[in-house]
Amino acid sequence: RRSMDLLIQEMERDEVVGVIMNRQGAKRFGHVPNDEVAAIVRDYPNRFVGFAGVQLSDPKKAADEVERCIK
Repeated sequence: RRSMDLLIQEMERDEVVGVIMNRQGAKRFGHVPNDEVAAIVRDYPNRFVGFAGVQLSDPKKAADEVERCIK
């Protein structure tokens, strides 16, 4: 079953902390925005650690996104 509630229950039972990473891949490979990573970490701060990601092909945009994610 795909259930966030069940996942969190299992993580709490087993004292597991998960890592969620941003994914900046092509659409066919999947994409996980930094804001979604932040929302999950905000909702479950004792269960997940999040890592933001940036697309390095545009250094200015990447630097701006890093700054935004830090704030």
